[in-house]
Amino acid sequence: MGKIKKRGQGFGVRGQRSGSSKYGIILFVSAAILMIGANCGLSEKRAGRGEERNLTRASIYVLIPFEKRKDNLDAVLNNPNVSGICIAAEWRELEPEEGKYDFSLIDHVLKRASAKNKTLSLRVIPGISSPEWLYRKGAKRFEFTDRNPEHQGYPQGHRFNTYRKKLSIPVPWDTVFLSCWEKFVAAYGSHCRKAENIAMIHITGPNRHSAEMHLPKEPENKKNWIDMGYSAQKLSGAWERCIAAFASAFPQTPVVLNLSPVIFDDEVMETVVRYGYGKYGQRFFMQNNILLADNKEMRRRDWAILRQYSAKTTIGFQRQILRLKQRGVLSEKERIRIRKENFEGMFSQGMALGAKYFEIGLTEALDFPEIVRKTAE
Repeated sequence: MGKIKKRGQGFGVRGQRSGSSKYGIILFVSAAILMIGANCGLSEKRAGRGEERNLTRASIYVLIPFEKRKDNLDAVLNNPNVSGICIAAEWRELEPEEGKYDFSLIDHVLKRASAKNKTLSLRVIPGISSPEWLYRKGAKRFEFTDRNPEHQGYPQGHRFNTYRKKLSIPVPWDTVFLSCWEKFVAAYGSHCRKAENIAMIHITGPNRHSAEMHLPKEPENKKNWIDMGYSAQKLSGAWERCIAAFASAFPQTPVVLNLSPVIFDDEVMETVVRYGYGKYGQRFFMQNNILLADNKEMRRRDWAILRQYSAKTTIGFQRQILRLKQRGVLSEKERIRIRKENFEGMFSQGMALGAKYFEIGLTEALDFPEIVRKTAE
């Protein structure tokens, strides 16, 4: 059984069920398997006390859809097998005008989670959710059309319909964008720093529509990136600035990079990970967001990175949405069977890959409580 290290001696998923709670912006069931041994010590200390605790179970965080962030979440928060919730917010709703911040949503969720002794995992999304004042200030736009038919909006996934729509994001290495984003992150950290129930903070900045490292990469997008002066060094440098900003703003909290292929096959992802882990060590977490029970044979570079670092720091997974429409006409009984088997197999798959936590959907958490309980044990 691993011994939880005191703050400053190592990092891990903080505040798991038997102690103080953490929070996040998309209620996520993060089944955080506690690290064991010198490289796997999870750091946590009970608020205001400093005694060490031993934890032997997995932590589970539930992803809460955007439209339910202020709903009555007692069904999840009262579940003893759920460690916390994960919430995602848009930059434009937290800083609608330059320098004028509204963190009331985060405060609300923090308070709700703390009252139930739960923790939070937080994401703030720039990308297509960047405020318009940023561009009026002079930040350069990268414009693209969303070609992904899965982005038509669905309750458990993409938060609104962007399919076939013309969108824009800040150019990742644009100095106006980076300066404004760093100022926001500093204010975000200053506001939240005293909260005792934040489990982890997700690093964002050069994003498209989520916390993942994805950027537009259709053939026409690649040409436009080159025309705008793209280089792997510029993009890696932008990520490094964002990692440093989050690590500085939240000096006692694990920071998480959501790995995914970026634009070109030029090792940006690997370079950014080497920087993050090299500078921040076990406080630098990594995760991937496409875990299913039947994708064991996936040959992805982001999964290879997770395998490489799983014995060095904390890695985790978010479940990928199971798209049953692609399987034709199914009876309700068959749909439930497939969903249940996938849900259970997803945890086994993630644990075999070295995952210490999982983010699951609200629907799965409510529909399959027995699987959640078994995983938490």
